[in-house]
Amino acid sequence: MELEYVIGELVMNGNERYIEFKNVIIKIFKNAGFDTDVDKDYKIADRIEYIDLVISKNNFYFALSIDYNRSITEVYLRDDTVYHIENSINAQFDEPYIVVIPILVTNTLFWDYHDDCDDIKELIVIDIQNLLYIVNSNMSLKNELLSTLEFSVRGIIPKKPNTNLFPRIEYSFNEDDNNNSYSFIATLKAWSPSENKSRKYEDLCTDILKHLFIDDLDLWKEQEKSNDDLYRFDMISKIKNNNTDNFWQNLIQFFNSKYIIFEYKNYSKEVSQKEIYTTEKYLYAKALRSVAIIISCKGASINADKAIKGSLRESGKLIISIDNNDLIRMLEIKEDNKNPSDYLYDKLDYLLINLEK
Repeated sequence: MELEYVIGELVMNGNERYIEFKNVIIKIFKNAGFDTDVDKDYKIADRIEYIDLVISKNNFYFALSIDYNRSITEVYLRDDTVYHIENSINAQFDEPYIVVIPILVTNTLFWDYHDDCDDIKELIVIDIQNLLYIVNSNMSLKNELLSTLEFSVRGIIPKKPNTNLFPRIEYSFNEDDNNNSYSFIATLKAWSPSENKSRKYEDLCTDILKHLFIDDLDLWKEQEKSNDDLYRFDMISKIKNNNTDNFWQNLIQFFNSKYIIFEYKNYSKEVSQKEIYTTEKYLYAKALRSVAIIISCKGASINADKAIKGSLRESGKLIISIDNNDLIRMLEIKEDNKNPSDYLYDKLDYLLINLEK
């Protein structure tokens, strides 16, 4: 298989995460007033190393080199990196009247690079701190950016890029936005299991989870059926690398779970113990998959709660049940600029404290 060089690592052509990241970067540049259609006139036929896209703004051309890493790293910008980028530009653009400014966009942290970008020949570096600053007021773009990252950005302070080419993108709250907490809350309060199909409920729950935990969880992989075609769970997510949040860290450390199973139950009645036993079959400690969260309209029955405790007590498998009211409460917590995973932590505490012999 052909390989495409990306600064810092080799990435397979067609790598989904890299492509997603690149597409979000294009959106960010579009919102900042760049013309991203220039690439069709200066198509890089053989994908020259270090150049991924050609864009323009204010009568200048810019050659983008996009760097994607699977984990957060703090690295120094090496002189040979700058040298290779400049050589790639010179090889592609040999017309003397064309001025092409190199921009390195990366989802990692860079230290010790030139901050003086007044000289248009200097390399402009946009790292993860700068990207977070640019999209900070645009929740839609910010969530798209976070969804491409396999690591958490908790603790990373947004930093203004040292260039005037990227004005801060403003975001105005729109009550008609279908992806904000208030819209989700209104939908949940009006939800009727008998009037809405299960697939619609699955989509709603997935959108809410991404809204709540976009910086905590990754992957968001829908599952059609199990390997033996007998069982089906709805969603599996991965806890992001270097996630320092207490709840998710406890799941990794004490329950040996890097992956979380989500089940959605659009039931007009409470979930029974049967659904708990079925969900338990999906959990495997050796596969780092020991935790499931069941989301249902009405919550769990008394017998289902007993089955949850029995599963934890006998096999160490953790199943947490939450209902629509719990989702509403977590959405309200997020709107108060607090951490919605603390609510799940309280649920876990209650379960462990009340675990009988």
